[in-house]
Amino acid sequence: MLEPDIPLKGLSLTQPWASLMELEAKRNETRNWDTRYRGWLAIHASITFPQSAKMLASRAPARELLREGGYQNVACLPTGCFICLVELIGTTNTNKIELATIPELELAFGDYSPDRFVWSTANVRRLKEQIPYSASQRLFDIPQDLSRRLFQLAGVGGPRRFDRIVQICPGCTKVIEVQSDQLARFIQRYNCSDCRDREAVASGF
Repeated sequence: MLEPDIPLKGLSLTQPWASLMELEAKRNETRNWDTRYRGWLAIHASITFPQSAKMLASRAPARELLREGGYQNVACLPTGCFICLVELIGTTNTNKIELATIPELELAFGDYSPDRFVWSTANVRRLKEQIPYSASQRLFDIPQDLSRRLFQLAGVGGPRRFDRIVQICPGCTKVIEVQSDQLARFIQRYNCSDCRDREAVASGF
């Protein structure tokens, strides 16, 4: 059971990247630092919205994706508030990633330069109501009463079904959904089927 008062971390993203993650147009967040934290993140739309970011939001493909999500123009994008929850399921050094395996939109909305880190997320939950908040830099702790409210607004809490579970393959950073009865086997073998097939070919099996 996932209780709505479990610890919750916050992460502030500049627009339009915050709303692109909210709309599931972007699942990877690229940073120049790593974290061992895994679990729910409250995505905060930074109050700072530089002109360069506004230009990106007003051009394709971001413009069309934002419009599909209900944000008709740059002025509509929320700032200085929490907008969604996501689960941080893994991080990978960009030096270990083949850019050819990264989806085109992720490349458009991230910085995959050497010596950076890809934060892979899943299970986006949009908030029913945006919550104004003055956020800190990097990962920050969220007070328990606010955490509880954010979980409720995201529809998270109570019994959680594990018939399908999202995992990340460390071999290629692909997000994979596995059946619960396959989870133990997946954890033991760790990589996705494509990576395991490549390993088998390389080893001669």
